[in-house]
Amino acid sequence: HITSFMDINVWFSFYVYCSEADFVFLSGPCCFMTNQLLQYHFINKNKSWDQARLYCKDNNHTDMATVSSMADMNRLRKHLGNRSAWIGLHREANGIRMWQWSQPDVQFNESRKDEWYTNEPNDVDTENCGTLWTDKKWADLSCNRKQPFICYDGENVQVNIEH
Repeated sequence: HITSFMDINVWFSFYVYCSEADFVFLSGPCCFMTNQLLQYHFINKNKSWDQARLYCKDNNHTDMATVSSMADMNRLRKHLGNRSAWIGLHREANGIRMWQWSQPDVQFNESRKDEWYTNEPNDVDTENCGTLWTDKKWADLSCNRKQPFICYDGENVQVNIEH
């Protein structure tokens, strides 16, 4: 059973680029914005983190949910209800043990400590995968744990702004 977050099925994350300025004037002649059009899908199937990611990709979703703004986080929290779900947050078991998003072009912001559940991440053994917990905070869990998950669909759209 797949449930789309219909009332949040589209929102924008804007990235602004300018060729000749350190800041942006929206009326300036050199700017364009690229936004990511996102649609989130709560998948009510119990899968491990790796199985969930594979499911997202095999079913024509872009990847597992990535939280790149507080707006994203608030919308996911609002619609998750009293459930927990895998999101695209993980770290490699071997090598550098830094948290990262499954979407390669989105960096994890280490300063977002307030998003984690109390005493998380606690780095217990194999807890290398991130979940949005029932209290709407992140937690690290064993990647083998089976639970529902959130996929997203994304599409880059470019908007040119000319003077």
